[in-house]
Amino acid sequence: MDERDRPFEFEVAAHGRRGKLVAIKVDGVPINPQVDETLETLPPAVKAKIEAQGITDVDIATVTNSKA
Repeated sequence: MDERDRPFEFEVAAHGRRGKLVAIKVDGVPINPQVDETLETLPPAVKAKIEAQGITDVDIATVTNSKA
């Protein structure tokens, strides 16, 4: 939940100790983490839950548009 009481859902695909953020939902609305540039790091609570599952390396890198 954020300061406006919106629920957040983070979906991480994992293989061994490595994971990749593949989906985010904010108040039920999907946001593609590969094109949204607002997320730079995972919230501490989310990171702790992921690490508790044995996933220690999560890629949240987004695809950026290059400007010529």
